[in-house]
Amino acid sequence: MIWPFGSPDLRVLMVCTANVCRSPAAEALLKHHLKALGAGRSIAVRSAGTEVGAPGRRPDPRVLSILDEMGVKSSGMRAKPASQQLMDEAALVLVMEDAHRRVLCERFPEAAARIELLDVSGQEVPDPYFGNKAGVRATVELIDRLTRSHATTLLERLNYTGSNSV
Repeated sequence: MIWPFGSPDLRVLMVCTANVCRSPAAEALLKHHLKALGAGRSIAVRSAGTEVGAPGRRPDPRVLSILDEMGVKSSGMRAKPASQQLMDEAALVLVMEDAHRRVLCERFPEAAARIELLDVSGQEVPDPYFGNKAGVRATVELIDRLTRSHATTLLERLNYTGSNSV
């Protein structure tokens, strides 16, 4: 089973390119915010990449360091490609860039209606991988704000619908 703790009511998949910076940060932060809101295990969050060059790789050490400074648990994450199983199980797929949405829609056309940008305003989350730690921090802080908002919305939708659809 890919999803932890059995069958949650809702499954969310975070996707970036290599699954080493943005999507692991988004996974850890959304889990953190959901836990703070008392979501328990009703919403499961995972992450994956569209072009994972090193499956099994741990997230970027700069990201892990920043998450640790924020008090956000980030252990156990490893880079993995977006798979048919992950896409099929996710009620919502949140991507960092429109390019990720296009790639996923091409590979998994049946999931197209469930794929959205993390930033509901339509802005893309910049890739900090080749930048310095200040750039990584700025991206993680942006993801923190975006996932905080999503946590509230997801919990409201889950409580409203009482089902696994968003």
